[in-house]
Amino acid sequence: MTLATRRAHILVINNNQAMIDLICDLLEADGYRVSHSIETLEISRLREIAPDLIVQDVVFSGSSEGGWQLLTMARLDPVLARIPMVLCTGAVETVTNPVMAQNLDRLGVRVLIKPFDLEDLLSTVREVLTGQQLINQARGFGEDEVRAAGQDPRQDG
Repeated sequence: MTLATRRAHILVINNNQAMIDLICDLLEADGYRVSHSIETLEISRLREIAPDLIVQDVVFSGSSEGGWQLLTMARLDPVLARIPMVLCTGAVETVTNPVMAQNLDRLGVRVLIKPFDLEDLLSTVREVLTGQQLINQARGFGEDEVRAAGQDPRQDG
């Protein structure tokens, strides 16, 4: 079974309940399975949830520190590093800084700057999931084989 033949699981992390509700409703209406959190999560919890994609905000409790820390820790973790991320943020100056933009690109983090069009979010999610599926195929394994072997499909085979 591939991402194309099963419902992809998307984790939405945002500090605003109205934004969580809007994004979750939008993604569910588009056929995705969605989990959500109103606060940043521990790495162990992210591993348990095992999403195919993380859509997250940067600002939590009035500070961007928690969002950046989650992004950094997820990228340093060997299992979570393979999960694509879409960063939704109003921190325009930060993410458009050439060094930061290059680092986010290198880490495979797509950025949507608030306010963004909901159709842009959906098309970004589709593109990122399609890209991840192609990466998995290029690695020479399907998700069924990897799951049967007890490995995470986002790890090297």
